[in-house]
Amino acid sequence: MSTDSEREIRGRLDAALGTIDPPGPPVHAVLRRGRTIRLRRRAVVATGLAAVVGLGIALPGLVGHTGAEPPVRHSYVVNVNPPRSTPSKLTFSGTINGRPWRLELDWNRGNLTATGPGLVQNALGSVSDMSPAGQPADLSEAGAGSGAGARLAVVGEVRRDIRYLALNQPGGGVVYLNAIRWHGAAWVGALIPENQQLHNVVAYSARGEVAYAVPFRANEVVGWLRPGQHGLARQQARIATGMLAGKHWFEQGYAGPWGLCFREGAGTTFCPQAEGSRIRPGHFISWLSCTGTGGSAFQLWSGQAAPDISYLRIRMSDGSVQRVVPVPLAGYRFFALASSAHQRPVSWTAYRGSGYRGSGQVLGAGRISPRC
Repeated sequence: MSTDSEREIRGRLDAALGTIDPPGPPVHAVLRRGRTIRLRRRAVVATGLAAVVGLGIALPGLVGHTGAEPPVRHSYVVNVNPPRSTPSKLTFSGTINGRPWRLELDWNRGNLTATGPGLVQNALGSVSDMSPAGQPADLSEAGAGSGAGARLAVVGEVRRDIRYLALNQPGGGVVYLNAIRWHGAAWVGALIPENQQLHNVVAYSARGEVAYAVPFRANEVVGWLRPGQHGLARQQARIATGMLAGKHWFEQGYAGPWGLCFREGAGTTFCPQAEGSRIRPGHFISWLSCTGTGGSAFQLWSGQAAPDISYLRIRMSDGSVQRVVPVPLAGYRFFALASSAHQRPVSWTAYRGSGYRGSGQVLGAGRISPRC
């Protein structure tokens, strides 16, 4: 092909192409499709989240905080200064993350009161007789302040052979409380972060570790264990629940290395010693506690029943009768009932068997003398 022919063909092609008006680039179509894809993805994600949320509502034990950030764990450095004493005052002091704290015991003719900034006066009673064979420490816990700066005052008497207590914190930190002699007894005290649950509290004498305690909630030191002893297995049980005077009440029992503790609807907690929870031979029930609940609109009674009791019939002062079924917890059986402010339990009858059709066998009966 000659050069002139090639030029002629190119000229014809250019002329032909010049008659064609090409469409613009498909920008809007691409954007529309992009939005459609995003909306579909969002719809799929929303559907998936709805399914997860629905599953979380239906099965809260299987789905936790999906996608939630882990809780913030605050770090605390607690320092304790050597205690200082005068005949009328024993002062504990130190710092938490560099901020000073102070806790004082005031002596008034043998009666003790704990005071400090943000701490409501807490009466400790009088000096107790700490037997050499008994528990190594008798500690009291009281809140001081509120919010992120809330502190917990841990103060009390220790046995005379105890040199110091070690409060083992989460993360491996240890707060050492040295005992000081004052008015014929030995004492320890400190302020620690209230929202930091201690792993354990260990008591040491000159010979080494004497005992340790695993605190219950709010760092309540309830019972002490020997080195190497494990205590009760962790478990819990709903002892009783109900409605009275338009208010809901309940009692929840907790067993663990701390011993036995019970929490009531109003937030009250009491912890009888696990080793003292055996019903005495020949006895059927034992009363543990009675507390005012719901603004004193009613009282909550707590007790322990012998192992072979299936249920109790409690007669109230107004003539009504409550049927109460003891609930097993850590090898014991506990029960609870509520009474209005104008009535109280006056007698009980213990039965074996179901008793719904008169098949219950009477095991024992008696009067109820305690008053709330």
